[in-house]
Amino acid sequence: MRPHYSITSQPETEPVTFSQMMAHSRVDSDDELDLLQSYISVAREYVDSVTGRVSVAHAWLLAAATWADLFESVSVDTARIYRAPLVSVESV
Repeated sequence: MRPHYSITSQPETEPVTFSQMMAHSRVDSDDELDLLQSYISVAREYVDSVTGRVSVAHAWLLAAATWADLFESVSVDTARIYRAPLVSVESV
């Protein structure tokens, strides 16, 4: 069984600010500003899920049913972590 990843804390910032997004968009009215603001986090989450990387630092929990599920084969002694770049490991 593959290990399961879950986010334990959301990022404090986004990789693109609202003002940066507005500078590149062609929006003429203020009617949909809240919707456009939400697009920033949706886009980040999509890119992170497709690439397997993370755009901004935030905490994840990696859970596996057994210790062996973290390894690709019995002879390998290195666990694969499919979220990069890894900044730190708090506990095992």
